[in-house]
Amino acid sequence: MKQIVLSVIIVLFTTANSSAQQLAFPTAEGYGKYTRGGRGGQVYEVTNLNDSGQGSLRAAVEASGPRTVVFRVSGNIELKSPLRIKNPYITIAGQTAPGEGICLKNHPLNIDADEVIVRYIRVRPGDVSGEDYDAVSSRYVKNIILDHISASWSVDETMSIYHCDSITVQWSLVSESMFKSNHVKGTHGFGGIWGSNHGTYHHNLLAHHTSRNPRMASGAGNTDYRNNVIYNWGYQSLYGGEKQQKGNDKFNFSTFNIVGNYYKPGPATAPGEVSHRIASPSSRSDEDYGKWYIADNFMEGSPKVSENNWNDGVHTDIPLEKVKLDEPWASMPIRQQPAEAAYGAVLQEVGASLPKRDAIDSRIIEETLGGFATYEGEAYKMLKKVGDKSKITGIIDSQNDVGGWPELKSLPAPKDSDHDGMPDAWERKNKLDPNDPSDGKADQDNDGYTNLEEYLNELVVLGNAKLAAQSPSKKAIVSEAFVFTEQPTRDCHASSILELENGDLLCVWFGGTREGHPDVKLWMSRKPKGAAWQAPVVVYDGDGKTLFNPVLVQLKGGDIQVYFVGPTINDGQVITSKDKGQTWGRPKKLPKGFVGPIVNKPIYLNDGTIIAGASLQDGPGRRVHVERSVDNGKTWTKTKPINDPVNTKHQIIQPTFLVHSQKKIQMLARSNGSGEDTKIAQSWSGDGGLTWSPVSDTNLPNNNSAIDAITLADGRHLLVYNHSTRLDPLGGRKGRGILTVAISDDGINWKAAAVLEYRTGAVQYSYPAVIQTKDGLVHITYSWHRKRIKHVVLDPTRFEPYPIEEGQWPKDRMPWILSREEENASTKSEVLN
Repeated sequence: MKQIVLSVIIVLFTTANSSAQQLAFPTAEGYGKYTRGGRGGQVYEVTNLNDSGQGSLRAAVEASGPRTVVFRVSGNIELKSPLRIKNPYITIAGQTAPGEGICLKNHPLNIDADEVIVRYIRVRPGDVSGEDYDAVSSRYVKNIILDHISASWSVDETMSIYHCDSITVQWSLVSESMFKSNHVKGTHGFGGIWGSNHGTYHHNLLAHHTSRNPRMASGAGNTDYRNNVIYNWGYQSLYGGEKQQKGNDKFNFSTFNIVGNYYKPGPATAPGEVSHRIASPSSRSDEDYGKWYIADNFMEGSPKVSENNWNDGVHTDIPLEKVKLDEPWASMPIRQQPAEAAYGAVLQEVGASLPKRDAIDSRIIEETLGGFATYEGEAYKMLKKVGDKSKITGIIDSQNDVGGWPELKSLPAPKDSDHDGMPDAWERKNKLDPNDPSDGKADQDNDGYTNLEEYLNELVVLGNAKLAAQSPSKKAIVSEAFVFTEQPTRDCHASSILELENGDLLCVWFGGTREGHPDVKLWMSRKPKGAAWQAPVVVYDGDGKTLFNPVLVQLKGGDIQVYFVGPTINDGQVITSKDKGQTWGRPKKLPKGFVGPIVNKPIYLNDGTIIAGASLQDGPGRRVHVERSVDNGKTWTKTKPINDPVNTKHQIIQPTFLVHSQKKIQMLARSNGSGEDTKIAQSWSGDGGLTWSPVSDTNLPNNNSAIDAITLADGRHLLVYNHSTRLDPLGGRKGRGILTVAISDDGINWKAAAVLEYRTGAVQYSYPAVIQTKDGLVHITYSWHRKRIKHVVLDPTRFEPYPIEEGQWPKDRMPWILSREEENASTKSEVLN
C-alpha cells in the first residue's frame, strides 16, 4: 500500500499543470499516455511521397515547434536516409492518409526528441540501403507514445525503444526481422530491445524473430510488459534485464512486471525448454541481475507453465529466489485482459490497421492465428535447430523472400480549404468555419482536446479496425483460434464441440478431398483445459464410403458418442468411446428411419429424457422429426414428421432446440429456399417434445444453411446463424459470408449480439456448433472456408445487444466488421452506412 500511495504522490507532484494530465488520445494508456505531442501547434500537410522538400514528411519532421502532421496522400515513401525526429512536440497522424496508408521504405525511423506521438505508420526498411538498421528506435528521451505501428524487415532490431522515460508502445506489430542480411556481425535480425523507466509495453504482437522477443535492456528501470502476444520465436523468447547498464551508471536498476502475455511457439521455435520459455533473466555477475514479477502468462501447449509461470517457464543461471518478485511493482494501470482474451484482441486490432491493413500485416496475423508460416529464407534452417525441418519457418533473410513492399494505393484527400487538417465537411458538421485556419487549435467543447485532435480521434473511432475491437459487434469475443494449424485434408466441414467433465474440449468434423468423396473420414481434436488444440486424429476412416455431419453426445455415466450419417444422408450411424474420446469402437447402424441428431447436439430434459432433432431428405422432400430416448440412449422412439413438405412451403432440416421449461421446447430449423423471404423456421412443443405445432417462420433470414442455438444458464437464448439470404449482395457466396450471433429472452424477439465473421465474395463461414461451458463462456466452432475449423469463445455477459426489427440487422448499432482479408475503402463505406 505504501508503494502504491508513493507512486501516486510522485505522479501528482511531477504534474506541472492540468494540461499535462490530458491524454494523448482517448485510447492512450500506460506511462506515455500524457504525451502532449503537437497539440495546439502548426499543421503540416504531407502532399507527396518525396524524400524531402516542400510537402514531404521529412520537411514536417524537421520543422520546429509544436506541430501535427496529416497526410493528403497514401503510399510508400522511399527514404534516402534515416528519418530522425530531433525536434520535440510532434504528432504524426497516419490515420489521416487517404487510401491505404503510409509506409517508410529503405531507411528507419529514429525518435531522438521528447513529446512525440506516432500513430498508424508502417516502417519497413529492408536491405536495399546496405546498412544494418533497426526499423524503429529511440533512446534517452521522454514522453513518447507509439500506437498502431507496423515495423518489419530490419537488419538489426525491428523495434528498439529503451532507456527512455514515460513511454508507451501499444497495439504495434513487430515482425519478420531479417536473419542473414547486411549486419556486420553476420546472422542477426531480432525483435527488439525494450525496457524504460516508467515504460509500458502492452498489446503488441512480436512474430517471426529468432531472438530478442524482446530483450529487456540492462538498467531498464521500472518496466511494465503485459498483454503482448509472442509468436514463433526461434532460439530465444524474452530475456535480459541485467541490473546495470554496462558503461553507464545512470541506468542502475531493473524491475519488471511480465503479466498476462500470450506465448505461441511456431515452426521456427527450437525444441526443448526454449519452446515453453516465458523469460530468461540474465546477469553478468553474481549481483548484476534484475527483479522480475512474472504471472498470469499463457504458454500455448504447456498447461503446467500456464498454470504457474515459474514451473519451468523461467530459465536462468541465477537462483530463482534472487530474481523472483512475489508482488508486482506498482505500475501505471492499463485496461488489462486475461492472456487468452488479449490474444484475440491483439490479433483483431494490432498494427497500422488504419486507414487499411496491408497485405503484410494481414498475412502475419493470419499466420499467428493459424500457427504456421508462409515464407522463409535459406539460412535459419541450416544454422539453427527447429522442431520440424519440413515446416516453413517464417524466418526470412530479405524482404524479397516475402515479395517485397506491396503497393499502397492513394485516394483523393477530402477538401480542406483552410489547410487546418480538418476537412471542410467535418468542420461544417461540427459548426466550425472551413475558412478559418485557426479554429483547429481551439477546444470547442472544453474537454482538453483541440478541435483538430477531435477529428483525428474520430477517424480512429470510426475506422474499421477500431470498430472491430470496441463496437458491440466484437466486444464479447474472448478468443479466436483454429482447431488445427496443419490442414490434414483438402476439405473439412460440419464440426461439433463438447466439454468433458474435466474441462477438456473435444471437436469432431468430417474431412477429405471434398464432401461426398469416399475418402472422407471423421476427425477429432482435443483441447486440454488451459492448453491449445492438439493435432487432429482420425476416429473413423469411413471404410471407403463417404459420411457427413458428425454430432458429439455425452451420455450420463460418461460414454461419449458421435452420431453421423453415411454413406447417404438418410443412413444413421454411431460410434462410442468409453475412455473420454481416447479410443473408439466400430460404428453401429441405427434402425431404418432413425438418423440420430443431425448437425446439432441433442438436449437433456430434467427427467433425463434426450431429445434429438433429426431430418430426412428422401421421398416427398425435406422433413424434420424428433427422436427421443428415456433410457440414456439405449432405445429411441420418434415422432411423426413435423412439417408437411408437399402441401406447405416449409421444407426444413437440421433442427436445434431452445428449452423454455421442462415441457415447453422451441425448435429452430434450416429452411430450403433461395428467395428473399426465406426465414429460419420454428415449431413449438408444450409436452416435452412429444407433439409439435405447425411450422411457421421466424423473422430471421435463412440462406438454406445450418444454424445452432442454445439456452444459456441465465435463461437467455442464443442463436448462431448466417444473417442473410442467398440473394443478399453483401452476404457472400450462398449468403455464408456473414456469421452472426443473436440473443433473446423469449425465442421470439431477437437482438443482434455479435458478428463473428464478415466478408463478401466467394467465401463461407458456415455450420456453426455452440455450447456453454461450466465457466459460463460460450464456445462456437464453424467451418472456415471449408479449409479450417475455427473456434471462437464469447463472454455472454459482455453482449450489448440491439433489437433486430423486421428481420433487419441493425448495422448502425452492430456493424458488419469486414474480415481482415477484405478491408477496403469502397466496401467499408458500404458496410458502415
